[in-house]
This record gives sequence, C-alpha cells and structure tokens, in this order.
Amino acid sequence: MQIIKADAPPTRRRVITHTGGTLDGPFQDLEKQVLEVLNDRQKIRQAESLPTILLVEASRSGLAWMRSQQIWATRLAARLPDSTPFRGVGVMISSLDSPKASLSIGLRPNISPEDADAVHGLARDLGLSGLSGL
Repeated sequence: MQIIKADAPPTRRRVITHTGGTLDGPFQDLEKQVLEVLNDRQKIRQAESLPTILLVEASRSGLAWMRSQQIWATRLAARLPDSTPFRGVGVMISSLDSPKASLSIGLRPNISPEDADAVHGLARDLGLSGLSGL
C-alpha cells in the first residue's frame, strides 16, 4: 500500500493498493517437499519402532515464515496418510530477533487416544500451549 500526498485540499492523501500473486503454489510445493520424507525407508523404520512426530525446521524454507508454524503443523498433519507411522508433524520457526525457536505440533486426524495422550504429555513437558488436530 502507498499513501501519496495530494496537492489540493480536502484530499490530502490518496491510498493506492497493490495486490500480489497468491502464495498457494510455493506453499504447496514446500508441503510436497516436506512430505517426501514419508518415502524415506530409514525414517519410516524409525517411526515404526516407536511413536514419532515428523519435525520440520522451516525458518529458511523460502516463504515459509509467512505462515505461522501452527498453520504449517495443522496443514501438514492433515496431509499425512492414515497408513503412515508418523503420529503428527512438529514445525519450528526461528527468527533473527529472538534466541528462542517456537514449535507447534499438529496431529494426524486418525491418531489413537493412547498416542494423543502421549503427545499431550510431551507438549506439556515441553511447555507448549496447545496442539492442533484434536
């Protein structure tokens, strides 16, 4: 948006808005790249051996910072197939102006009550304020 001063009163300024393209394409590409790990045999074996949350650090992933990590976690967890051994997705986004990295966890839609309780316990132990997907 630009605010331009006009020469004559009573309109001392004029507002001109510029619209940009949507970010759907880049965001979908990034989601696809993150979910490619679901094809990694080593990661699959790890997730099959004990309850696992796929953790993504998205700070330097193109325009990922334009979405909150809670939105990222929710969207990625919703895209996990029912057959995956991953219980959910955690997304961390750090910033240059804070020494802390924030974390959000999204749970797969069909997670078992036992696994959901375990993830809630983890979130409590980590001091997270809430979970998406339940």
